[in-house]
Amino acid sequence: MPFLAVKNPPGPPEMGDAVVEFTNASESLNEPIAATTKVVSLTRSVDTSESCSVLVTSSNGSAVAGTHFTAVSETVTFGVGVTTQNVNVSMLSAPASGAADTWFALTISVPDNCIVGGQGSVNVTLVGQLLLRADFNNSPLGVYTSAQAQTDFNVNALGYNDAIHVGDELIPSTSIPNELTNVVLDPVAGAARGRVLETVQLQGRAGRGTTRGGFEVRGDFTGRTRAFFCYGMLIEAGFDHPKQLKMPCLWSKDILTSGHASGETPSPAALLGFNARIQSHGNSAFGRGDGSLGSVVYDKRSTQSTRWCNTDEPNNTDFSTATAKLATQFLLDDYGVWHDYEVEVDILPVNGTGIMRIWVDTVLRYEHAHFWLDDGTTGNGLANDDSLIDGIRFNTFYGGATSDPENQPDHDQKLFFSELIVSTVRINP
Repeated sequence: MPFLAVKNPPGPPEMGDAVVEFTNASESLNEPIAATTKVVSLTRSVDTSESCSVLVTSSNGSAVAGTHFTAVSETVTFGVGVTTQNVNVSMLSAPASGAADTWFALTISVPDNCIVGGQGSVNVTLVGQLLLRADFNNSPLGVYTSAQAQTDFNVNALGYNDAIHVGDELIPSTSIPNELTNVVLDPVAGAARGRVLETVQLQGRAGRGTTRGGFEVRGDFTGRTRAFFCYGMLIEAGFDHPKQLKMPCLWSKDILTSGHASGETPSPAALLGFNARIQSHGNSAFGRGDGSLGSVVYDKRSTQSTRWCNTDEPNNTDFSTATAKLATQFLLDDYGVWHDYEVEVDILPVNGTGIMRIWVDTVLRYEHAHFWLDDGTTGNGLANDDSLIDGIRFNTFYGGATSDPENQPDHDQKLFFSELIVSTVRINP
């Protein structure tokens, strides 16, 4: 019987062997909203008198090369006396993942003039923060279809009543006016934002629908007590500002698009959830000038409460005189220019209340307390309310009263939107 040589497993490093391993036992970073670089360090110990090298490669876990990061296969060389080297991992702009953590691995192999130490592999965790992402750069140019909206906004993904009411007519929330909602190139010279969503409001028509224009959809995501919602919006030059321009907002549960059913007088007791809307008003609404920006909120202490974005103090509520109104009111009136809006809603009680903040182009313009939940002390119907922030209402139409001439534009006119993102952390700090 021939003798079989048995190869013993590698033992601990011998005295004098150079040892290369990852510096940290684990690595992590927040799931990136924009492409970034993750730096992972390696350490050489024991003998540094000669040069040596290793190969570092990546392998997929729940994070996948080409989707979350760029695959790694890199030879790392340590020169004489060098004890630390880095591997730069290119992290890709993350897809919406429901804010679940994902991970991938890096491994050291093929040691040359060294051995691999005990930390020869490391898991890199991407801490989930994206709840929803609708990036129109992933959509083909042309008509934006209901099927695309269904995918982009996770419509009905969580089983909510994803429908909207137009008067007494119940229509799907992905009802998109054919050929009035399109994916187009950024109309600003240079098209820096790539593909964007174009919506059209028809001359003389308010509301939304195939004969009116506008657009509305509810996007679903896993409920949170705190969320940030960011999007870019461009109002075309020559805009005839309506009395009420509905803008995208954070949402809760099955609350209807207007906060109440058609014909009802809204009341806190009747609310099925809450909304936290930004709205831009024409001068005819409140006498604050065309483009006056503020919130229209339905919460458990009040309905249709309106507060204003300010140029001086975000929580200033002193509008006792016309002069004060005009002096501090933030106006959205430079049409033909992109603006980025970010809304934060935190429903956890702070001295008995929650909070809403609005940033315009990263500047805080609004900061006010809101009673998003019923705490059981006001007798308004839903003690120990368990509502969470679990959706957005992306709407672009003119209203409320569709019969009001002030909501009926004097010509067909367009709004444009770049990607919409919902996250558990600030998006544009």
